[in-house]
Amino acid sequence: IRVSWTAPTLPTGLPITGYSIQYKIRGSGMSYVTVTVGAGTTQGDITGLQSSTEYRIIVATRTGLGTGPYCCQTINTAVFVTTVPPQVQGVTVKRGVSGGSPSLTVSWTAVPGSEINYTVRYS
Repeated sequence: IRVSWTAPTLPTGLPITGYSIQYKIRGSGMSYVTVTVGAGTTQGDITGLQSSTEYRIIVATRTGLGTGPYCCQTINTAVFVTTVPPQVQGVTVKRGVSGGSPSLTVSWTAVPGSEINYTVRYS
């Protein structure tokens, strides 16, 4: 997931040396994992997240004095990992008539234990 933010104006006038992004599974007792990025960017990537899991993500500015407070806004996001779904099995197509017009009925065997959205295209 890519996290982005707006660079703050620091009251101290010190230059920003980078940012720290922290994340953890929301509501868990686990410690935060920290990702750091340099001063020249206002975005960072978090990798290795679990699918369908809600995370708490916070960001802080770093200067020559250290890391400032983490932002007061918490980002709660459900991460959905995109993978190639398994091939659809048991596809059948039946011709028919519905309301006086030709029709096609397409059916298939659902992939057990998964939450997959199917797209049917006709041309």
